[in-house]
Amino acid sequence: MAALCFFFITPATSGKNESQVLIPIFKPVAIDIKKEKAPLNPKGCTMAEMVQFYLSELGIKNAQLRFVRQRMPHPHTHGYTQPQSNTHYLIALAQSLEPSEIRITVAHELVHVRQIEQGQIKKSEFKKDYLERDFEDEAFRLSLPLAAKFYQVLDCQK
Repeated sequence: MAALCFFFITPATSGKNESQVLIPIFKPVAIDIKKEKAPLNPKGCTMAEMVQFYLSELGIKNAQLRFVRQRMPHPHTHGYTQPQSNTHYLIALAQSLEPSEIRITVAHELVHVRQIEQGQIKKSEFKKDYLERDFEDEAFRLSLPLAAKFYQVLDCQK
């Protein structure tokens, strides 16, 4: 799948030279999770079933989610969550994720949805380095066990 790439131009921030720097912006591609039929666990569960499982496990009831795939500007970024409006969220996933990475990344991002819904994320946290943000600790701590539970327990072959 080819990603469309756009650029915006910004003044360089180093030195007296006012040259410009190109920063890539990659156009996201919408994911219809109901049409994603590839199983994400040994018992045949799809992405839609995984998302419903995670929402239930995390106690998230009214969130409206929109998923997209995109090429991320940094190779170590697997995804991000962006609030769109009250109860509406965009969850972006890197386009090259393996099934195990999809399971963990979606769990991680849905922990952030729960944190936002419960008012646990302070804007001042975004001034910190990524791994220094308090809310990331919880997302990293909960995402792997949640993904493992989905992988091992949920049976969708009824």
